[in-house]
Amino acid sequence: MMDLTRFVLVLFLIAILVCLGGTRFLSVGGINPNLIFIFFSGLLLAPVSRERIRLDFFLVLLGFSFLIGSFLFGFWMTAWLTLAAIIVLVYFLKDFMTGHPFPDFLFVLVIGTVLFHVLLKFLTGSPLAWDLILEEAVYNLLLGSIFWLLLLFWGKYARQ
Repeated sequence: MMDLTRFVLVLFLIAILVCLGGTRFLSVGGINPNLIFIFFSGLLLAPVSRERIRLDFFLVLLGFSFLIGSFLFGFWMTAWLTLAAIIVLVYFLKDFMTGHPFPDFLFVLVIGTVLFHVLLKFLTGSPLAWDLILEEAVYNLLLGSIFWLLLLFWGKYARQ
């Protein structure tokens, strides 16, 4: 029962993050952080959950976020598919990283943000705005660090 409660809570959190990202609630100066990417990267790389995430659970969560995102903000379908592909790539490459969770997380946030925008602009044929991409990467790093601290606090709380 506790696993079902956690699962529903995580689904609810994903729905909130999708809505916050889609409505640009945390946008600063036109820069919108990629909350879903921060969430999944943290979930995959944090010591609290790194070994506990099974592929089936991960794919259900990713599918749910894709479903909610495409339902509420369907005009971003290419962005959702690109983001899902990058998150799956992080899932399969997490075991080949340095083994230091926080630097790996920061690296994934920067490279993932840049890769997301490069792939998205290539698929849509839009020009790249490197200054905006780097500003979003920095913003993702700031919010990602806060999320990392929350994950560590949750891990300490969950072990007690």
